[in-house]
Amino acid sequence: MRSLKLGAVALLALSLVGCGMAPGAMVSGDKAVSALGKAGDPFALMTFFALDNDLDNGTGIVSRLNSAAAASSKTPAVTLYDGSRDNDSVYYVQTPGRSVEKASVGEVDSGTAKGLADFMAFGAPKVTGKRRVLSMADHGGGIVRGICSDWNGPGGKKIIHMPEVAGVLQSTPVDMMLFDACFMGMAEVAYELRGKADVVIGAQTTTRGDFPYAEIVETLDRNVDATNQEAAKAVLKDVAANANYTVAFGAVDVTKMDAVAQQMKQLVAVMAPKVPTMKKQMQQAIGAAQAYAWETDPGMAMYNSYKDFGDVMAQFEKLGDPAIAKAAADVKAAVKEAVLAESHRSGGMFSREKLDRVSGVALYAVAGGSVESKYLTRAWSRDTGWGDLLVKINGGGAWGPAVAPDKYPHAFPSKR
Repeated sequence: MRSLKLGAVALLALSLVGCGMAPGAMVSGDKAVSALGKAGDPFALMTFFALDNDLDNGTGIVSRLNSAAAASSKTPAVTLYDGSRDNDSVYYVQTPGRSVEKASVGEVDSGTAKGLADFMAFGAPKVTGKRRVLSMADHGGGIVRGICSDWNGPGGKKIIHMPEVAGVLQSTPVDMMLFDACFMGMAEVAYELRGKADVVIGAQTTTRGDFPYAEIVETLDRNVDATNQEAAKAVLKDVAANANYTVAFGAVDVTKMDAVAQQMKQLVAVMAPKVPTMKKQMQQAIGAAQAYAWETDPGMAMYNSYKDFGDVMAQFEKLGDPAIAKAAADVKAAVKEAVLAESHRSGGMFSREKLDRVSGVALYAVAGGSVESKYLTRAWSRDTGWGDLLVKINGGGAWGPAVAPDKYPHAFPSKR
């Protein structure tokens, strides 16, 4: 086992690569990294195990990943492990057929954009000319609460929000984004990553943090000639096959999210002037849509507003207003076009809850509550007007103000 020596000069060079410079190539901030290579270039798997919290189960997951990458003929792995102990953060580089290299890096604050940016700056030079697959693994809270919560870093608990992830990937984009965490399979999440990733795989539901990384390496090996979209479908099958509980996963073509947003903007324009006379019906339609969480704890209740995107549109089609029905149908068609594949199961060994109207991607949709103020700052809300429409639909209710800040920013789903 060799050690990586990272002197000041080397670190500076890595930082420059992370800002978009690579030997013989330049990464554009608005194109995915596949522009660096050609069709058929091997994939490289980058894993950000931000486990500095109650999810830390040791480095076994890293060992299994490295064993698979060592046995691989094509797919290297670059990994951060940040566990719950002090100064236990380690970078790993596993090249096929070679011994793993590792570098202890003290205590990474993996709940910050800087922690992610430093990892990308370290890892990007190791996979130059490859198609990059990035997996972020930890607690997830979707578009409102973000992903990767560091509970033990300096300054208290922190988490990375999706605009911050997008900012990091602006200079080091990836081809495929995997979210090994709860509730990250959202339209708003995919939309934030436009130009930073081609495809996104995530769960609309809670998960158990069990992406099968060894199988994913083997799948990437078999799909070196596939498009990013084709490879994502294959990876989704691995992820879904490993889950034996109530769960829904989806793979979304990020390159098609602008078209979805455009249709959503048109729907908002149709619905907004009709809110005064149809508010109750609109609330009921959202409330009837397929839910992904059934939380009762106050800190978790926000997740009940993560609804199935396609089914929200299906409920709007039933409102009896022809203009709304037409606009909602157009959104639903665009969603279907953007979702490459979905896989879900109901029941299983842990739950009897039923998922029967799943489209493969979720949407933040509040009915009978307050809209999270952070949501109104997200790109999807700003560009489509959906957040403002939700405020109108929920305004004037007995439950409180139409807009409110998140009181529980580090509360995560109970159904792990």
